[in-house]
Amino acid sequence: MATIKNLQLQSAMTEISEGFKTWEHPTQIIWGLTDPWLDFEAVQQVTQPVRNLELVKLDKAGHYPQDHWAKEISESISFFFENAWFKQQIV
Repeated sequence: MATIKNLQLQSAMTEISEGFKTWEHPTQIIWGLTDPWLDFEAVQQVTQPVRNLELVKLDKAGHYPQDHWAKEISESISFFFENAWFKQQIV
């Protein structure tokens, strides 16, 4: 709980957003929509201008979706890597 209290979320999100402005690599972010600590709207705002980004939403997942949704996540990641590799071969 102390980590959450000490987390400077606005500052961190600003730093991430600045880094994404020049990011050109294929990226996938998998987000649990029931995350009690990090709001999905903030993620959408930070990632909206990013090219080559896939934002995957897991409706019933929380802060640690990999703990309970491993099958869905592994399928999404596998599909992403297959397509990201294919897109790079075309360029």
